[in-house]
Amino acid sequence: MISPEIQNYWSSYSEPIWRVDIAFDFTRVGSERLLLWACEALRVLFDTEVYKITAVPSLNYYSVNGDPNSLCDLIFSRSKSEGVIDLLYLDVGIHAGDPSSDVYTLLNWDGGKAGVQGTSCKDLASLQMAANPGLNSQSDFVYHRKPLEISGALFCPNNPRFPSVNVRRNPSEIYIQLKSYTDIWFPKVRGMNEPDFDGVRWWSNSLLASHNGGRLNAALRNLHSLSTSIGGEWRVAHELRNDFCNFDELGMVVMD
Repeated sequence: MISPEIQNYWSSYSEPIWRVDIAFDFTRVGSERLLLWACEALRVLFDTEVYKITAVPSLNYYSVNGDPNSLCDLIFSRSKSEGVIDLLYLDVGIHAGDPSSDVYTLLNWDGGKAGVQGTSCKDLASLQMAANPGLNSQSDFVYHRKPLEISGALFCPNNPRFPSVNVRRNPSEIYIQLKSYTDIWFPKVRGMNEPDFDGVRWWSNSLLASHNGGRLNAALRNLHSLSTSIGGEWRVAHELRNDFCNFDELGMVVMD
């Protein structure tokens, strides 16, 4: 049974409920194509409004709207001057509220408890608690997470002592993780924070999912094409799939 009320009461969790890994053999693909891939990926994420970077203080990067053009220039400049290959790493803090950077995701909904349509968010817990003061971020399903998180790769091919991130040397592989700790993308949810949650009923999240899940799917479709076209391997964490966190073979949200 799915409750007819749309409470906009998504939940966030301590562990990811959805994840896609993108892996490349960097000896075959080459640095130039990987950097081009990173910039095209940033453009896809920005255009679909599921992930935009507005500040990376460690790189002295700041942007009013998060358009990735100048960030891509910085990535190529850093590669030429330092030999560093930055694939969506960018010193971006994983957890929401990390002062090292700002990463926003657009969350669309139609009013209700949780806000207004077209709000950008980088901390789901703060948004949840602002709309629902009774929630407790220490005990409820309210965690300080970004709606979409990316764990990128960082390495320097000519410097084996460089502190690489998400790099395996044997075999030679780099990987980038896309993951989410929230069910805001999915059309039905358990309603963990509903006052009358009973562990049996489903709560309809179809309105939110029609805006959010559709944009995530568009981003994934384009990223999959970009990645596989240069020999990347698209790995979906199928073990995370369950009744409410339902996605297909490419990791795209099942909207039915």
